Amino acid sequence: MRFTFYRPQNQNENEFDNIVGKMHYDLHLLESSEADEWSTYCYVYGISRLAKELEKNSKMKFLGLGDPNKMPPDIRVYYFYEPTYIATAFIIKAILLYPSLLNATAFLDSDLDFTVETVNSTLTSLMLGCTGRNFEGAEGYKTSDCIKLFEAAGTSEFIEKYPNMCLEFNELYKAKKATLI
Repeated sequence: MRFTFYRPQNQNENEFDNIVGKMHYDLHLLESSEADEWSTYCYVYGISRLAKELEKNSKMKFLGLGDPNKMPPDIRVYYFYEPTYIATAFIIKAILLYPSLLNATAFLDSDLDFTVETVNSTLTSLMLGCTGRNFEGAEGYKTSDCIKLFEAAGTSEFIEKYPNMCLEFNELYKAKKATLI
C-alpha cells in the first residue's frame, strides 16, 4: 500500500474519482489488516505532509482535491470533504492498529521527518475539518455514509480510548450516530 494522493493541476472529475477511489481502497486494506506497520506509518506521514489548512480557519485541515471556494457545494462534498473523511478514518484506524504512532520512540530509527506531535496535530486538525459540514452531504452522499465510513474504521473505540483528541468531532460524531440508530 502506497500513499499516492496528489492534487491535479486541473479539475477533472474522472481523475478525482480515481484518487478518492484509491483512498477508499487503501482504507479497506488497512481495515482488513492487510497493511504492514511501516507502510501505514508512511501513509500517515503522506497525509500529514499534504493536509492543508483552511484559509478561513487555520485550525482545520483538509485533504481536498481543489479550492473549496471554486467548487459547487455538491462537488465540494465529494472532492474536498470526502478525501478528508477518508484520511481521518485512515489515521484513526492506523492508531488503533498501531498505537506506537502515538509513541515518540516509534520514530527514532525513521528517516521520516515525522513526530508524535505531527500525528496528533494532523489528526486533530483533520477531525476538526470533518466537522465543517456537520457530516452532512449533498445529493447522493448522506450523513449516514459518513458515519458508516468512520464506524468501519473504529471511531467509537478511538473516541473511547482518546477522548480529548478533538472534542468538537467527538460530540458531533456521537450526536449524529445516535440519530441514525
